[in-house]
Amino acid sequence: MRINPLALPELTPVYPAQKILLSLAVIWGTTLERTIATVYAKRSCVKVRRHKAVRQHAEQKFMLANLDRVEQHPTDGNGILEVKTAGVNSANFWEEGVPNSYQCQVLHRLAVTGKV
Repeated sequence: MRINPLALPELTPVYPAQKILLSLAVIWGTTLERTIATVYAKRSCVKVRRHKAVRQHAEQKFMLANLDRVEQHPTDGNGILEVKTAGVNSANFWEEGVPNSYQCQVLHRLAVTGKV
């Protein structure tokens, strides 16, 4: 099973970090992330904050995760919030639900944080 249909290691060129950071998809994704998290917090009645540190699994030191946001729910406790934006070119991957690549990413982050 291919986890990420957009990733073709044998065909994917390696881009310098600056070129990736300046791509329109990355610019719009990071710009909209804050707004989406704010709206989610208001609609869900939870506190949401940025998490600026890299998390590491307590035992499996190779497992690292960068969390988009951490949420504080009044009755359910703390959790993670993963914000995704989809443009015209990637919208079709969402037609049948959350793409496998994003599900795996969230499961990894839950495992790293001990929330699984």
